[in-house]
Amino acid sequence: MFNRMAVASLFLGLVLASVPGVLEAASGSGRNKAGKVEGVLTFLSANRVVIRNQSGTAVSLQVVPSTKVELNGVRVPLSRLRVGRRTQALFNPTTRVATKVEQ
Repeated sequence: MFNRMAVASLFLGLVLASVPGVLEAASGSGRNKAGKVEGVLTFLSANRVVIRNQSGTAVSLQVVPSTKVELNGVRVPLSRLRVGRRTQALFNPTTRVATKVEQ
């Protein structure tokens, strides 16, 4: 006597729960894991970077004074990074604030 939607939702929940990390990734909860993006720097301003990953998704991140910015392993001002170069960043997935940006 179950409603079909209730049964489908229950089934989907059980399937997702059986795959490690799927529910954490979908809900953004997780264990304080940082987000990571690798790709090409397509936009740079005084407080924002946009990195386009290999699949073509553009990830826009805020850069704050506490963000570590590195070029070849050396800390530099954000303005030293170059659009068009391979770049990677670590960030808080909830706030989209970068903790580290490097080329």
